[in-house]
Amino acid sequence: MATIPRRGKVPAGPNQQPKDAVSVDVTDSKEPWSEYSLSDGTLLKIKLVLTEVWKIDNEYDADGNPAYVCKLSNVTNAIAPEALKRKSH
Repeated sequence: MATIPRRGKVPAGPNQQPKDAVSVDVTDSKEPWSEYSLSDGTLLKIKLVLTEVWKIDNEYDADGNPAYVCKLSNVTNAIAPEALKRKSH
């Protein structure tokens, strides 16, 4: 169920003044893991999780698409070989 959009000001980039924007609900998502094999044998899994989206009022990119500010969280999971793990007491 969609929520009522919130209005507010969000920073559009480093060292920029906050700009007027409206919140936008995410209606569907796919958040697959990126996987990296490290030279020590560890499998490092990382994904970004979108937590908020704001559409900036009257701002567009070169193709005419609206400008958005996204708030994200990083999620990581390391699967290390037994030889690298701390020994329990």
